[in-house]
Amino acid sequence: MHDQPGRFDPGRGTSRARVRSVADHIFKLTWLLVLAATVFLIVASIPAVARRLEGYLGGDAPAASDASGYPLASAIVVLGGEENTIDDLSDPGDNSETRSGLGRLLLLSHRAPVILLSGGKGEAKRMKSRLLAQGVPSVDILMETRSRDTRENALDSAPILKRIGAHRILLVTSSYHMRRAAGTFRKLGFEVIPAPSAEWPAYKPTQDFWRRREHALKCTDEALHEIFGLWVYECLGWA
Repeated sequence: MHDQPGRFDPGRGTSRARVRSVADHIFKLTWLLVLAATVFLIVASIPAVARRLEGYLGGDAPAASDASGYPLASAIVVLGGEENTIDDLSDPGDNSETRSGLGRLLLLSHRAPVILLSGGKGEAKRMKSRLLAQGVPSVDILMETRSRDTRENALDSAPILKRIGAHRILLVTSSYHMRRAAGTFRKLGFEVIPAPSAEWPAYKPTQDFWRRREHALKCTDEALHEIFGLWVYECLGWA
């Protein structure tokens, strides 16, 4: 028997109701995700939040006021991977705002007799070129050029450090990266003195509001990446 025109079909009405219900749920879920993302971006761009995360990752590794304030060690180990790069290799203004800069200051302050630059993909070689251009003697510079990540930094640096009898090291990396990096070297039996570089200088209060927020958001993003990396390393027993 054929359906009569205009005759009510309960099944069709139920199907339409289900479609509307699913569409409503998708709409609400979408708005919740948008709201959550908006709240996250607002919170993540607060400078105080970025500083709190940096403090957590830096742990008990506050930067000394100057290089001479650090204890003596057998070697300075500088890890590659920083974002701050300066085109002028001979620029004497290189300071603790870069990893190689802080490593150089530590060497000039006679905190250790040698500096080991660790990083593959040309990172160690670029840092060495910069140090040589700034007058650091080649004989004071060692290189590890194969590592691709933090664990390999430690694994590939270990044989070089052991060969020169360096058990106590000044480890130079960013404050965000320090907790994971120091834990990795300690797992290999080294005594680590953290020497964090000021990789992201704080914006001054007088600078643009949105620039400060953008800076904080970038720092928070990096910190969350490091927190996840630290969790993975600790779960795997690498740090």
